[in-house]
Amino acid sequence: MARLPIKTVDVFTTVPFKGNPVAVVLDGTSLSTAQMQQIARWTNLSETTFVLPPTEQGADYRVRIFTPGAELPFAGHPTIGTAHALLEAGMVRADNGILVQQCGAGLVTLTVEGAGSAQPWIAFELPTASLTALDAAEAAQLESILRADLEVNVVPYLVDVGPRWVIAQLTSARAIRAARQASKCAPSHRPMASTRIRCAAAALAPWRPTCATRGSWGPSEARCWPPRVKCSGAPGCSGSRCRTRRSGSVVMR
Repeated sequence: MARLPIKTVDVFTTVPFKGNPVAVVLDGTSLSTAQMQQIARWTNLSETTFVLPPTEQGADYRVRIFTPGAELPFAGHPTIGTAHALLEAGMVRADNGILVQQCGAGLVTLTVEGAGSAQPWIAFELPTASLTALDAAEAAQLESILRADLEVNVVPYLVDVGPRWVIAQLTSARAIRAARQASKCAPSHRPMASTRIRCAAAALAPWRPTCATRGSWGPSEARCWPPRVKCSGAPGCSGSRCRTRRSGSVVMR
């Protein structure tokens, strides 16, 4: 019977039960892939990570990232939350404010400000993205999924950084808010689970100029909708402070 140390980290916040949670198993060396998937299904969080010794030169640690249903090569908030958990546990040191994570997408460089503090600021360099323009039929399908019109002069793209996102611009910030409020879960998720749009969709649009912002785009409105998940949307991510909500262990028989 193995007892595995685990932390639950709330990312994008310093307040418990806010932000975006991730479970971090600090030592996954004794686990098989099937066991990792079993634990991720049990935590039932959007992602659970498992820390392993690095196998590539230059990496400080290796991480495998699992949703309740599958493994991901890379994901943003689990990358930040895992680094926070390891720093807090004293398992890694950010030499010159730098950590290097090894994952399915390769080596990811993280910058750490205030590494010696209880709540350091952690950010990362996004892995090189693969960009593919959607054709006219796929753009029409995306409009059906989002139940909103796309900006005709802006081509939507499939962006692959491990997780795959379709990024599109709607006609206005008001259109995004209307799509979000159209039903309990605005986009139609079933088409997202088919063809190339088998990924999350993100919609963004600038506020139209007003007398206060005329001549500039001003702030933007953006929402993200993952497939097969009943929700009204999700924020994006890049860098953050975190807070560990809970430390404990998982018992594997």
